[in-house]
Amino acid sequence: RFADVAEQVITDTQRAAVVAAHTEAHQLTLAALHDARVTTGADVVRLPVAALHELIGVLGDGSPLRTLLDKLGQQAAQDVGDALTHAVAVGRNPRRTARDIQDALGGNLNRALTIARTEQIRAYRNASLQTYQANSELLRGWRWLASPSRRTCPVCLAMDGTEHPLDAPFATHQCCRCAMVPVLHDAPPSTRKTGAEWFAEQDEATQREMIGPGKQKLYAEGKLTLADLVGVKDDAQWGKSRYQRSIGDALAAAGKREAGVATAAQTFVPPYPIPQSLGAAVTLNAQLQAMRLNQIAALPPGGLEQQIARMAIPQALPKLDYHFQRHGHEFGATLPQDYVQMFDEHIRRSDLMYFTGLRQSDQAMMWYLIAPDTGATAQYNETRGVYWSFFQPKDPIVYLDRGLLWWVEITQAGGQWIAQPWR
Repeated sequence: RFADVAEQVITDTQRAAVVAAHTEAHQLTLAALHDARVTTGADVVRLPVAALHELIGVLGDGSPLRTLLDKLGQQAAQDVGDALTHAVAVGRNPRRTARDIQDALGGNLNRALTIARTEQIRAYRNASLQTYQANSELLRGWRWLASPSRRTCPVCLAMDGTEHPLDAPFATHQCCRCAMVPVLHDAPPSTRKTGAEWFAEQDEATQREMIGPGKQKLYAEGKLTLADLVGVKDDAQWGKSRYQRSIGDALAAAGKREAGVATAAQTFVPPYPIPQSLGAAVTLNAQLQAMRLNQIAALPPGGLEQQIARMAIPQALPKLDYHFQRHGHEFGATLPQDYVQMFDEHIRRSDLMYFTGLRQSDQAMMWYLIAPDTGATAQYNETRGVYWSFFQPKDPIVYLDRGLLWWVEITQAGGQWIAQPWR
């Protein structure tokens, strides 16, 4: 019943948001033309209402709103069941149990409010973007607009003022208050103070309050910029979003920036289009494969070579006893040190076949280093920077075919490492 009511309320607010967005995007485009003193030869296109209403309820790269709400109801039922089971097991007072159940439901109701806010804003932005795309003869893109204040998150401050092409979605975080404004083809650079410039003018106490003392210290020392804090991730259902990086990830981004690699606060045009329609695991795998290819394409020159060199450095296998007991016999190893020696020799081989991909469960960047003669395989987790396992599948190609992702193969051509889709 909750899902029925919530779906109706959210889609009603989405419908109102879509109508408002279409009207206001039209007005913003007219205002931009007026500011540029364009009075003739410009016709601002209005989209048909039917096309706009297709956005309602299905806004996150194909994931139906009802599916999300049903999961919310299932989670609420699970939380209540867990609270009751625990109460019976420990003999808890019924009044305490009632409070536990209320807390469980309250968490899901708060989640529902977040969904409602996020989906209404998502509908508004999607309708705005479609209106801008329909006027591509007038517009070259859209500009991220934030309202600089202590309440504004560092990600939005960093993105404020950045320009994006018309085919780029507004990838942000939940409950973001930012907007997208149209940019004419011949529009001059904006002279408005950006969020990053506003942040630079604030005192150290305000900056520490907003980004934390560790990041503020690095920012004051010039080791980090606000843009270095912006991370981008891709969700299989809801598409691209932005988040605030940890200190370690931000420092890594700063290093790439100094090497000339675009940051997440800049526009990167991926060479491999990501399929948007979902519905089967094979389609999700196609998305992950395209995402992995784009990640590799965004690496600085020599990035693949450096990663392959890092994987050739011997390191301790986590849970050695477990892996030796499970896989040592596959190599004829009688002692753990024999198994480790074979592993070290394997990863240093110069004829290995390299396969990489994004794991479905958490999009970790995984590598498989396979010996072409024996099929011996070392599994490496690039996201964590550690080897995962060393084993001997009966048929490595069949093993890859049964994996939970479509692979990217890394091969040498003309003395350089290149990435290409496998299968």
